[in-house]
Amino acid sequence: MECADREFKCVDHLNNTMCIPASWQCDGTADCDDQSDETGCRVNRCGAHHFACVAGDECIHGAWICDGDFDCHDGSDEHNCESQTV
Repeated sequence: MECADREFKCVDHLNNTMCIPASWQCDGTADCDDQSDETGCRVNRCGAHHFACVAGDECIHGAWICDGDFDCHDGSDEHNCESQTV
């Protein structure tokens, strides 16, 4: 079984494929049994309820993620969204 677009494939889920929404990757919560969705992620330097933009030192309010507006200069707040309104 392969994961769909906009999904993240956990590295190993008891020899089965486990897919999670891509937006859950690097969100600070391990959703995969093997925690592979949080491996290699940058430490979130932003406060609670905020999102760390991928490039630079920008932090935006968490409610602005996947809202159809590019609030991060690099547009990372609109990447891997389940539905695109842009």
